[in-house]
Order: sequence, then C-alpha cells, then structure tokens
Amino acid sequence: MTPASARAGFNPIGPSDPDCAGCCPLPPATREIAWHYYSNELPYYPNCGLACDDFPGHACPRYTNHLDHTRWATANAYVKQFGFYVNSFETEYCCDKLKYGEDGQPLQELKGTVSPQWLSIGVSGSLQATPAVFVFHTDYSWGYPGFYLGSARVQCQSSPATDPAYLRPFYRHTGVLLGWEDTVYFQTPGTSAAAAKHVTFQLWSPVPNANFDLYARCNALPTDSQYDFASTSSDSMEYIHTPAQQCIYGTWYLAVFQAGSIAGQFNLVRTDHWHHEHHTLRAGTNFNASAGQLDTMKIGLENGMRDFFAATEGTVLIEHVDLWNSNDCSNCNGAQCDVCFEQVEDCDGSCCPCCGHASGLCASSPVYIHQACWANGETLSHEWGHKYFCADDEYYNVSDPKYQCGHSIMAKSNGDQNNMCWFHNDDFQDHKMDKGCGAADTGLPSAWDQANNADVTPWKPSETPDNYDYWSFDFDNHAGTVTIH
Repeated sequence: MTPASARAGFNPIGPSDPDCAGCCPLPPATREIAWHYYSNELPYYPNCGLACDDFPGHACPRYTNHLDHTRWATANAYVKQFGFYVNSFETEYCCDKLKYGEDGQPLQELKGTVSPQWLSIGVSGSLQATPAVFVFHTDYSWGYPGFYLGSARVQCQSSPATDPAYLRPFYRHTGVLLGWEDTVYFQTPGTSAAAAKHVTFQLWSPVPNANFDLYARCNALPTDSQYDFASTSSDSMEYIHTPAQQCIYGTWYLAVFQAGSIAGQFNLVRTDHWHHEHHTLRAGTNFNASAGQLDTMKIGLENGMRDFFAATEGTVLIEHVDLWNSNDCSNCNGAQCDVCFEQVEDCDGSCCPCCGHASGLCASSPVYIHQACWANGETLSHEWGHKYFCADDEYYNVSDPKYQCGHSIMAKSNGDQNNMCWFHNDDFQDHKMDKGCGAADTGLPSAWDQANNADVTPWKPSETPDNYDYWSFDFDNHAGTVTIH
C-alpha cells in the first residue's frame, strides 16, 4: 500500500496536466515515447561467425542458449496501457520465446518470425501499481538473431492507481517518464538487523541529454524536501549507496523524477553487497613507472572496477584504489599491494600470451597484471574474480580450449560480456555454451555457485543476470575511483 506522505514537488503527469497537454492521453489516443529492449543486451552467442559455428548463415550477434531473463516496464500511476513496437523478431519457433503481459497474470508469447507491428499490454491498475513484464526463455540449442523492440506508447486513465511498483533486488526495471516533473514510485525491502548488508541503487537512461534524478526514503514516499538519500546530477546517471544497518526491517521508497525537458526511458537496478565485500584497495608497481604508464594503469583500474561491479551484479564493490609507484609490490605505502602491475610482456610458462594471473581462489596475495594489459579492465575483473569472487576459470583448460561457459568474464577473451555463469544442474544450466570450438565441460560448479559457497554474496541468481557493463556509468566519485601517489 502507498504510505501516507505528501508529494510536494513531484507531479506524476496525468491526462489533465495543464503544463503537458497530450503527454498522458486518454483513450483512444496514445503517445509514442523513447524506449527499447534488444535481445543483444543479454549474453550473446560467443561462437557466432567462427568457423565452428554450429548455426551458420544467420546474422550476428545472436542470443546464447540457456537464457532465462525477466525485466519489467513501468510508468506513472496514471498510465493504464503500455504498447511496444516490434521492429524485428526472429527466434527458434519451437523453443525460444519472449513472453509479455501484466505482472502476475497469464502472459502472451512471441516466437519464430514476427512481422513489424505494435503490441499492447493493458494492466488492471496502472503501470506503476502492476507493471508490465517481459520474460525471455531459450532452450539448450543454438541461438537466433533475436529481437529488437524499438519504441513504446502509452495510454492513460483519469484516476491514478498509486501503489508503488515493487523493485526486485538485482533485476532491471525499465520505465518511461512523460515530461517535466513526472515521477514514478518504487518500493523495496530494507535490511534486517543481523545483515551487515549495503544497498545500492543505480539509475540510467539511453535517451541523449535526459535529466532524471533519484530519491530514497525509509518508510515513506520521498519528496523534493524530505528524503534520506538523493542523487541529482545534471544527467540521467544516478547512484545511491545506503550503508549497512539502514532502514532495518523497513521499506525503502524511491522516486524516479524527471528534472529536465526530455522524456523517455529509464533503467533502475537495486544491488546488495556484504560489508566485507566493500573494498578500498592498494595497487603498486614492481618497477619505477613513468607518469604516462601510471595513467594507463589508472584507466585499467577504473574500467576493471566497473566491469567487476557489473559481472558480480553489484555484490562486490571496489570503491577506491590508491595506486602507488612503489617499485616493489610488497610495499604499497607500508602494506602489501592488492594489485601488482608488472613490466612483463613475454609468456610466463603457463599461458601465452598472458595478461595476468592470480595466486588462487580467495587468495590474500596480489593479482598480477602484465604490461600488455595494464589498460584492460577485463583482465583485472577476471583476476579479481579469482581473488574476491572465489571463482575458478570458466573454461576447461587452455591447451584444448573446451570452455565451460562462454558468456562469462571468467572465460578467456570474453569480449563485452559482463556476466558470470549462474547455475547448473542436469535439467537447466548455462554451461553448455562454449566460447571456443568443441563441447563444453558441464561438471564444474559455476562462478555464482563458488561465490555463494564462500559467502561472498548475499544472493545467487535463479535466472540469467543482467549484462549491463557500467563502463560509462557515473558513480559520482562514490565508487570506481583511483588516486595516483
């Protein structure tokens, strides 16, 4: 239920809004607005285009097998119907389906080849109170080109249904804002007294020059003057970090607010991490580095922190790294370095070419990054996967490259994948997709299994996690920063 609270300054746009005529139209009129959903935002088929491709002749990129992914679409409390345009759609007819409809109700499905058309989702309350939901499921065999849903349109009702949308931790919730001061409200559980757990919220938009803000308040709807946390930059990338022991046994209420004139899509995600997985690290060198070399390392660290936050779904947060020109990786300002940049370019006997290595799973010793990959954030996130996520390589071995899971940062040459393999059992698992040629090994535990068993994460996914990379995300100096000493 909606808590009793004023909404000063926040004005969900309805059909009779005098300052935004036509922004929220009544039937039969509709309004088209910027929104999209691409299947290639999800983990894609690593073999696509290789000589060993088992499904040649279809366009790349292609979605991978064993996907099971859910996301929601929301709007303000006046919006009654959500339409979406199918620009293109090609999946395996028998087995790969996009289901859509009102959350909690029977869903319709798209499969095979679908011609371009508008489709609509009507809900019983409003898109805020009962959001639309999209569920994409693929089977164990090869992937097809997938789908592109390229726009949205809305239709409104005279009276609002005001219950806040439920924000599920670790899932992406999309939505649309309709005009200046439009607001969509969410609710999500607080923490327990026993859980030393931090909660973070990330908001971003694909719409150029949009200006959206994010407000959070415990046990009451936030207003522009009453809130516990707010992120109000001049763009649409907003980040809120709530430390452990906040809003104990309560409910967080969030307001996504349009602070500028450009309307359109937003994306909102809540992530949680244990207090012991909130890190400030030391990085150093085993040689005397130049200023230019330190700048290159800084780029790698900044990208690596974002890549690792993305792949672990925010369950491991590296807030800051102090980079020391130490000339000795055992001494980063009096302590052992957590990251050691080495002036090494040749092979080290175990891999060739080799960008870096870690000493083991959950090891206290540094991760080592070789010169060819100083600026490569993917190498750092992979090695941090060993050190902080306690995850093994998600490939079988290097000499006969049979990869356990191709769409993982723990595979080799993972490209722009920002994921970990999440589950495996005899019936449904995402380990049969191999990165290289040949069959994948399904007998090893996934990265998420290993992290969960080591108590690294407060959560283990039960379906395919998001694949957003956060590389261009603005944490507003609250995460992913580097200081050179």
